[in-house]
Amino acid sequence: MLSFFKRPDSLEDIEASIIEMLDEVGTIFDTACEAAFGGGRSSATRSEVRSADDRVEEIRRDVIRRLTIHASVAAPDDLSDTFTYLLVTRDAERASDYAKNIYDLAKYELDLSTMADAAAMASDRDTVASLIDAATNAFRSGDPDVARAVVRDAVAAEDRFDGQVRAAATGSLEAHEAVAKALFYRYLKRLSAHLAALASSAYASLDRIDDQTDESPE
Repeated sequence: MLSFFKRPDSLEDIEASIIEMLDEVGTIFDTACEAAFGGGRSSATRSEVRSADDRVEEIRRDVIRRLTIHASVAAPDDLSDTFTYLLVTRDAERASDYAKNIYDLAKYELDLSTMADAAAMASDRDTVASLIDAATNAFRSGDPDVARAVVRDAVAAEDRFDGQVRAAATGSLEAHEAVAKALFYRYLKRLSAHLAALASSAYASLDRIDDQTDESPE
């Protein structure tokens, strides 16, 4: 296991910042999904999504600043953890982006709650909401076994969502439903991939962390 969860003094606040980023990702995801599943767009929901996304970016910049300072004085053995934190911060930001994209479905006046398989889509929405919570808890607890469970569940969800993207693209749905379903599952798939990468930082090598978010055409 990496020393990621050992909290070296010079990086003692980084985990707290990452947890805060993931809390904001959860807010964005919940708000965006509420809008996409019948709530519709509004100035209030748009403001909430934007505010949480801005906070993610603010935290990201602050973490990068602190890690840059740390790297300039860190011992060589400490640099691996520094780069790991950078990757984790990147994945948290990308998770925020994909959560925010779901709000676009409401912005384009696509209502997922009216689709024929709305119940299954809502169940998959809840799966990802649970993954966000689990990834946050993995950082909060510092337990690599919890992190491994997140990776396992996120990778399984990613594979399932990829199948749904393919089904939407090749099925017989009306055009607007096919577009809505394909986009929704594409966002869930990529969000799951970044959550897997985040959680894998507890025990994977740097190259394996990066592998989790490769944009594979398969």
